[in-house]
Parts: sequence; C-alpha cells; structure tokens
Amino acid sequence: LPRLGLRFEGFRRVRGIVKKRLGRRMRELGVTDYRAWLEAHDDEWPELARMCRIPISRFHPSRVDD
Repeated sequence: LPRLGLRFEGFRRVRGIVKKRLGRRMRELGVTDYRAWLEAHDDEWPELARMCRIPISRFHPSRVDD
C-alpha cells in the first residue's frame, strides 16, 4: 500500500474486498505467489492499484436549526 500511496485505516471491510479481488486476479493469472508475479511484471502495478481503490461514500446529515 505505501508504494501505491494508499492507506486503509478507519475503513472496515476494505481489506476483505481487496483480498477477494486479489484472489480473483491470481486465479485469472494462474499464479500462487502474486508478490513474485509483481516483481517479475512491472506492468501489473497499475492493475494492483486499480484493485485496491475502493470507493467510499459516507452520508453526513446536515443539521437543520429551527
């Protein structure tokens, strides 16, 4: 995450979502060691960055004063 400039502190469930995406990608590539794949294939870094980006939306209700 630091190499990609990302951090997930404070966001629950993000880790699980990213793990699922990584697992799916590893099956697509037919690899068991994704770190070794990344080291051997520099063009995979943008794909990893895409998989780690999770849209987060939060609703902050406005306070209405009477």
